[in-house]
Amino acid sequence: MDKLWRYTYESLWHKNHIMNKALSSFDPDQERLVSKPRHSRKGHRRPAPLTEEKLKQAALDYLARYAASESTLRKTLERRILRQSMLDKDFAANTTLQQQLRQVIDSVITAHKRAGNLNDAAFAETKIAGMRRSGTSKRRIEQKLAHKGVAKQTVAKALQGFDSDQMGDTGDAELQAARTFARKKRLGSFRTQTQNDEGDKEERRQREAKDIAALARAGFSYDTAKRALGTSSDFED
Repeated sequence: MDKLWRYTYESLWHKNHIMNKALSSFDPDQERLVSKPRHSRKGHRRPAPLTEEKLKQAALDYLARYAASESTLRKTLERRILRQSMLDKDFAANTTLQQQLRQVIDSVITAHKRAGNLNDAAFAETKIAGMRRSGTSKRRIEQKLAHKGVAKQTVAKALQGFDSDQMGDTGDAELQAARTFARKKRLGSFRTQTQNDEGDKEERRQREAKDIAALARAGFSYDTAKRALGTSSDFED
């Protein structure tokens, strides 16, 4: 009997102890258990310093992965300086060091140009070849390469050279690119005959106008768009 009483008493005491412990950590205003404060985390480690060697290696890594213009590589390396200044307040305050690293960028770019790893003319020729074959207009090519920092004269020379090699003196590379674009998007005469015959004359006129608008948004002129689509003169006003 004594053993049973003692066992019952110890069980009740244990349950009450657990309940009291839970209630002691309960915040009635928040209606949730108040967790114990955690140890504060240690501050973030100071970032590793940005050095001349790291910029040189970054340039090598970038050129190993991508075809780049001089402007593209410069922007990539300058972003390293910007990122470092955002992470390291001491570096951000050290304008002398930042200027030295920008001079390093100049020397890195000069070295890669001499080695032939950076060549804006070759870069433009490669990009133009791919864009022309995929149906890109002259205007859109100029815009994209200008965004890459390639000089306008360099783009014009490379574009003229590619178009001449592909089409000859009598060919129209712009028209060929427009037809490639229309074929990819299935516009105009590149639709099936059934699709082109659907609807009355007004519906076909509206469909033609939408096709011309699609080519115009891609950078092609109105005349080039009309010729590329192979539309009938019956729909002209």
